[in-house]
Amino acid sequence: DIRDEMQEQVNFFLQENQLTTEQLLPNDPKTDELLEQLATPLLILMSTNEVNGAFVSFLGEEKDRPQQGVEQKKAGLYFYDMDSTTHTLDGSDIFVRCGPENIIKNLDISSSEQWSSHIPVTSESNLYYNPIESAYQKEFNEIEQLGYWSFYVMHDGSNSVMTYSQPLLDQQGMPYGVLGIELVADYLNERLPSAELCNNDSGIYAIGVINSEQKDCYRIAVSNTLNDKTNLSAGSQLTIAKDSNYSEGYRYVSE
Repeated sequence: DIRDEMQEQVNFFLQENQLTTEQLLPNDPKTDELLEQLATPLLILMSTNEVNGAFVSFLGEEKDRPQQGVEQKKAGLYFYDMDSTTHTLDGSDIFVRCGPENIIKNLDISSSEQWSSHIPVTSESNLYYNPIESAYQKEFNEIEQLGYWSFYVMHDGSNSVMTYSQPLLDQQGMPYGVLGIELVADYLNERLPSAELCNNDSGIYAIGVINSEQKDCYRIAVSNTLNDKTNLSAGSQLTIAKDSNYSEGYRYVSE
């Protein structure tokens, strides 16, 4: 498990350098050194799982979710690859979205146009704080129960992105950061095997997020070009209803 390996690597680094997790701060030389060591397992996580991005970040001194309208800077590293089905030998298809400048130079990985040396978080950064807060409240029997799915729309509105994150825990079981991956909707559309549903390829897989009232679903990814005919394009609202034929099933209500 790459999360367990990364936690062991962080714990060893902290002990060797006589540091605490609170001292893992952005633009700190020792933190930058640790993040460079974590770059390889993060790239392996991306490659083996064929995802579009992977990130690791540390809480540092500020443990609580920030107040609304306040942005905090967290030490971290965020790689992304828009096409995870292909990989170049020189790694030129990988970009650094957030991370120390030394990683860009030493690993010869390009930075994105929106590159930042830190990971910005706000009160709405649920992919970051939800798994951490659950770990603080000890609301789990297995670490997988702390995994949190989230989604956001790219800044230019061109695509939807799903993320999955888990907390990093110290030797006392207290959270000090997160490890996660991201999947871009367009990439998911191509990977969902809708042809297995019907012989004439008329079936559709759809991935979405249901709101708290369980009446509407935000469409993230939809397989099959038939979505143009069914008005199931990704990125807008879909009306759903509970299906009595299935215990946890929903049916699409035509719009």
